Amino acid sequence: MKTLTAVMAALVSVGLEAGAAFAFSCPGLTKAAHEAIAKAEPMAARATDDRQKARDLGMVEEAKELVKAAEAAHAGGAHPRAEAKAKAAKWLAEQVK
Repeated sequence: MKTLTAVMAALVSVGLEAGAAFAFSCPGLTKAAHEAIAKAEPMAARATDDRQKARDLGMVEEAKELVKAAEAAHAGGAHPRAEAKAKAAKWLAEQVK
């Protein structure tokens, strides 16, 4: 019985550590997304073709919304969702050329 209790305590502590690991990666991914957006905004504004400019600005706005959602998910404890949204925001901002 003592062994079972020790094993359960070890599993619980490992689970808590895994949750903390997710919590620490969210801010880094969100920061990278913010940096990608900051880099993409001037490029989107410089586009000469009106259609391309509208596309680029739309992608930047969507990336901003995804970052807001990532920050909200992180604050709510949904770290895997926050990571996914931050990664999507970064990727979207990087598509602006």
